[in-house]
Amino acid sequence: MDSNGQQSESLKDNKSMENEKLVYNQLMRGKTPEDIKEQCLQLCQDYIAGDWIRQTVETIEVKRITGGLTNQLYKCSIITPEANTTVTNIVAIRIYGIKWTENNVYEDNARLSDIIVSVMVSEKKLGPKLLGIFNGGEISYFYNHRYFKLEEQNDVKLVEELFQKIARIHAMNVPIKRKHWMINEMEDNYKKVKNQSSITQLIDELNCETLKTVDISNEINWIKHKVIESGSPEVFSHNDLCCANIMVLEDNEYNNSEDQLLICDYEYAPYSYRGQDLGSTILEWGRDGTVIDTDHDFIDDNIIKQLLLYYIDENIKIFVMKNSEDISSINELFVGNTELYRGETPIDINDQCLQLCKDYLSGEWIQQTVDTIAVRRITGGLMNQLYYCGINDQNITSKVPQEVAILFYGEKITKAKDNNYERLNDVIIDLMVSENQIGPKVCALFEHGQIQHYYQHRQFKPEEQNNPKLVDEVFRKLARIHAMDVPINRTFNWLTTELNDIYKLAFEGSIDIKAMSEKYNCEALMTADMKNEVQFINELIVKANSPIVFIHCDYRSSNLLITESVDKSDGPLVVCDFEYASYGYRAYDFMPLLQEWGRNQLNLNVDGIPLEESISRPLIEIYVDECHRIYGEEYSANAINTVDHILHEIKIFYVIYQFFMTLICLKMDLNNNAILKNLPLVFKF
Repeated sequence: MDSNGQQSESLKDNKSMENEKLVYNQLMRGKTPEDIKEQCLQLCQDYIAGDWIRQTVETIEVKRITGGLTNQLYKCSIITPEANTTVTNIVAIRIYGIKWTENNVYEDNARLSDIIVSVMVSEKKLGPKLLGIFNGGEISYFYNHRYFKLEEQNDVKLVEELFQKIARIHAMNVPIKRKHWMINEMEDNYKKVKNQSSITQLIDELNCETLKTVDISNEINWIKHKVIESGSPEVFSHNDLCCANIMVLEDNEYNNSEDQLLICDYEYAPYSYRGQDLGSTILEWGRDGTVIDTDHDFIDDNIIKQLLLYYIDENIKIFVMKNSEDISSINELFVGNTELYRGETPIDINDQCLQLCKDYLSGEWIQQTVDTIAVRRITGGLMNQLYYCGINDQNITSKVPQEVAILFYGEKITKAKDNNYERLNDVIIDLMVSENQIGPKVCALFEHGQIQHYYQHRQFKPEEQNNPKLVDEVFRKLARIHAMDVPINRTFNWLTTELNDIYKLAFEGSIDIKAMSEKYNCEALMTADMKNEVQFINELIVKANSPIVFIHCDYRSSNLLITESVDKSDGPLVVCDFEYASYGYRAYDFMPLLQEWGRNQLNLNVDGIPLEESISRPLIEIYVDECHRIYGEEYSANAINTVDHILHEIKIFYVIYQFFMTLICLKMDLNNNAILKNLPLVFKF
């Protein structure tokens, strides 16, 4: 290797394969950017915050980590960590490169499947713990580890854990396309190189006898026949289970478990044949997996059987002993007494929905036609389009969903600060709330939307507020949302930014606000100095002293779904529509629900707001009790987390929220999205 991490000799220079040995800790991809320290520092400040905010390029260390064939990997650490810190002071930052194969690439976003998989394996503790996902890579915890080599194969506990983890990976229900790619990739690659003179010349120079004498096309056909003959089922697969991607942890402070192994590098993980992962792991058994130039004997069947027993036993625990009732729901959006739609229904919507279900759900959907399914528009979408899609003749014993809700993304009112892919945060968040059984169960994620389980439900309307059990669940769910550790930007102050941006758009732009205010008789808009009002609201936000947590951002009755069990009794409460979820002020999340407490959500009259403390205090007490259960005594000991302090925050945020929603309505009107044009603007300040 040279100083830039490039191979000093190419295969052609070596003239032979005899001396080639893969040394995983000496492989690098591309040159290290000159400003890599600045890049890493900015990423840590944006996504981890805490002590990183106070760092400079002089107070951190960035080191290139070898081992990346596709991406670049860096270790970033604070040189002198602060005592009693609450955030990690050492992380791994992965910068995406160009993939070698495109087994799961989406047309417009080559890394969408990586994002989906990385979030899910992080949540299930099958992969590195994510701290941040940005448009060009990921931030995760840094693990002190060694590779799973020959000596580890003799450790019974490690071997058992490895095959248990393979079983858990294979059991994952990952919302990506379910199409076999392996044979197609082999055929495509062969077609690309078979007639290239440079490849033929290289084979001759390296004296690759097998490649010179064997008909590769016949070999591929033989492999295809053997794969089909094996009857290996389709499962979610890692696809590169070599020793370098199996980390034996030197410590495990991040996973909070007794696990000693962690699987990394899911970059090429697709749905594929079960035998592929098992075969690649067993192929390295009893030898150094980095040696590729010598013949080796396949291990004895008795050893393979013992390894597979660990795998089978874990599958029995997963599929036989677990409760088969999954939480599922449809992502119902803002619905009052008015039916709300976004955009025209496409003429070919039945064809679109059917093809999506075939690609992502497979099973019985493969045999369906547009005549054997039902598709209907579901009301409630202000930003997106939502459709019910179900098989007419349903197989109630099937494990494949027979009816689903399909969501097609529209344009957001407010947008993320720095993501080229507008829905990156949505993908991360929707997967996490699905995995944590807080939000709707995600069946599939595609470039322009998602497929969710369809479930019968009703919304949390005023009459439900008299049910103590449901009320308790509503505020405990909110506490659980606020406790989530979501790997998105933590420092972008969207509330003040949006306030200032909308003000400039509405009052300093070319729109005649005065004429609109007179037309709708908006007294406050006609008489108030809005620039001073914006400044006043920004000052109130600071005075509220409300801590930053992960918030739903639209926690209202129409987004709280009371699911219906098989026996028609109430099932779990499912929270939907995390479209604008982000890190933000804790008090903001109480606003949508508390301002409509005891009334219909479309009743915009401000009488009775803020809610009387005798009503709101017991609700906050439920929230604080759940936070105490999650965090322990340390949470309750902090004065900022008392019921009184939260009530103080809420009273201030009533004013902030009303003002903000007025500006949002103005922005929607300016963008020709005046969904509330028939409703009076009655907010007062």
